[in-house]
Amino acid sequence: MMKSHFVVKCRDLRKPAQGFTLIELMVVVAVVALLLALVMPGLMGTLGASKLTQAGDKMAGFLSEAQSRAYGQGRPVEVRFYRVPSSEDSLYGAPVGGFFRGGLMLEYFQPGETDPRTGTAALARPLAVVRQAMVVLPEGTAMSENAQMSTLLGMATRPASQNAAATVETVMKTANGYEPFVPLSEEYRSFVLYPETTSLDSESKWHLAVVPETDAARPPAAVTNYYTLLVDPVTTRLSIYRP
Repeated sequence: MMKSHFVVKCRDLRKPAQGFTLIELMVVVAVVALLLALVMPGLMGTLGASKLTQAGDKMAGFLSEAQSRAYGQGRPVEVRFYRVPSSEDSLYGAPVGGFFRGGLMLEYFQPGETDPRTGTAALARPLAVVRQAMVVLPEGTAMSENAQMSTLLGMATRPASQNAAATVETVMKTANGYEPFVPLSEEYRSFVLYPETTSLDSESKWHLAVVPETDAARPPAAVTNYYTLLVDPVTTRLSIYRP
């Protein structure tokens, strides 16, 4: 009797477990899909905000460095904003050449100053020196094309001639010395930082908005997420505003 009882128990232990039915699997997939649909918009929004902050901080660092160089070296520093093409331009109606994404600074040496290329001879005419490569915003971000959001990209900061740089010899500092500077694009906007002031109209407000590329061509009312840099035209002070 005891032997028979033991055999029955062993057979119960060897009984195969039942798997999930097709209906149960479909329910699990549906629940996972629902959770993803609820979470993804918030997650994408967080990632987008993080990228925008990174882009804004990058441009703020660029402007701060230009300001520091003008003050520290005691000479004019021109800040230029260039159009830089992106692989996503065609999706968002970017103009020819892409949206404004690049920042470049040029340090100006005046006649009589020591030529930085030789370290000895005095300059007979002005010289502009580009000391570092262009700062470019991360993919998926750009400067707003709207004149209200980015007054620094308006007509007031457009050079009288897009070939204005040709009137001043411009070189770029490289590891091998100094080479002729070849701009990425002929279209740019610019202003000059002096040691204690700027070339900007003191009666106007000057700012630059960094936005997701999807919003670069949209009016202010349609843009909810942006990173605005404000430049005081008199003191050169840089401020940051986020909604």
